[in-house]
Amino acid sequence: MALISLEVWDDSSRKVTFYTIKRDGETETETDKFLLQFHNDPKFGTNLQAIISLLLTEMGDRHGAQTPFFSRKENAASALPPPYARVSHIQFKYKKFPLRLYSLRISNSLVILFGGGIKSAATAQGSPDLAQKFLEANHCSKALKKDLKKGVILISPSGREFIDQLGNRTISITI
Repeated sequence: MALISLEVWDDSSRKVTFYTIKRDGETETETDKFLLQFHNDPKFGTNLQAIISLLLTEMGDRHGAQTPFFSRKENAASALPPPYARVSHIQFKYKKFPLRLYSLRISNSLVILFGGGIKSAATAQGSPDLAQKFLEANHCSKALKKDLKKGVILISPSGREFIDQLGNRTISITI
């Protein structure tokens, strides 16, 4: 069992608050590790920018975390970006996209981001850089869904943040 904290990754967007997880004793969140891994990589820099734009611009400011963005279901989690999404009158296409960032959509205004990596094989489990992150994202997604259902984690009245039963914004859970 491991202790993780649920932390705000970005709450400056107009429509979505993005959370991520951080393992006890680590300095970087899982999403920040993903970003740092590809930040200065000339091979994947454009792909990383596409994911950031999808998150912060398309979901965060324009459309919200609508279900079509989360159509790449991989067990309990979803992998971003979707292969195809139609939101309003706009079509998004990310076929054969080399990067995956795992996520859990809670609502149109709440998303939890996990880690990610390079999809280099037919399946996430067969991709050396992605296999462990796939397992971790699914394990965390199941635990978080269970805690939401049991009321250990609550959604605030604003619908834009998580709180515990006492109203605290710092959420730590054992997975």
